[in-house]
Amino acid sequence: QSSRQQKSTATQQIIVMHVVPDGDKLFTGKQIVAAMKKIGLFYGKMKIFHRVVDVDGKKEPIFGVANMVEPGVFEAAELEKLRSPGLTFFLQLPGPIRGVDAFDRMVSDANALKKELDGIVLNDQREPMNQAWVDVLRVKLISEAA
Repeated sequence: QSSRQQKSTATQQIIVMHVVPDGDKLFTGKQIVAAMKKIGLFYGKMKIFHRVVDVDGKKEPIFGVANMVEPGVFEAAELEKLRSPGLTFFLQLPGPIRGVDAFDRMVSDANALKKELDGIVLNDQREPMNQAWVDVLRVKLISEAA
């Protein structure tokens, strides 16, 4: 196998994090929609929210935000009565931009959403996200791209 093939298979991954309410509350559909709009995420075809970037004049999603409740979608007609225990951010790599840039944007948006919704950001193990977890993933993404 060439190093190019190995690199492309090595970088195929999904990075997940969550934003959940602080305490025993639930997010309402109204809160979720308002917060998503405020931080610039768009409701998309898959009935989830997306961070979109312009790549060569074409809008490309770099990560998605789904409902933590299966099947993970936000039904437009149900948003008024929606109550959710949290949101799941997921980044599929490789994507339309550098992995570390997409990851940084996802962390930034998760933190912005946390602030808007008065929530907590959890890592993929559903533990409070900390800078050490972010740094480990950033180093991994940078080294894989090298």
